[in-house]
Amino acid sequence: MASSSSAPEQSDSLKAFGAVLKVFRERASLTQEELAPLVCYSQHCVASIEQGRRMPPGDFVERAEGALDSFGVLRAVARHVSRQPGLAGWFRLWAKLESAAIVCARTSAG
Repeated sequence: MASSSSAPEQSDSLKAFGAVLKVFRERASLTQEELAPLVCYSQHCVASIEQGRRMPPGDFVERAEGALDSFGVLRAVARHVSRQPGLAGWFRLWAKLESAAIVCARTSAG
């Protein structure tokens, strides 16, 4: 069964950025909740970025760079972040169901 996620599939670069962010956050002895106000984003957003589910906005990267003193690493990694092309999981599931319904309708009508 397809993922019910509302975002396109994660890419390796998104996961890598999230992992690097988490390492620097933990190095700074901060929780996601503590980092959130320092970067002016919600704890949920920080978690989504760390898990590779959300693209890091440019201002997030800059604020995290400053808050975590990451030696330019976050900026460098962010330049290579991309989202895997494709459709959101919920849309892939919907399209699959629609396709099956059309096939059923054709065989019933025939």
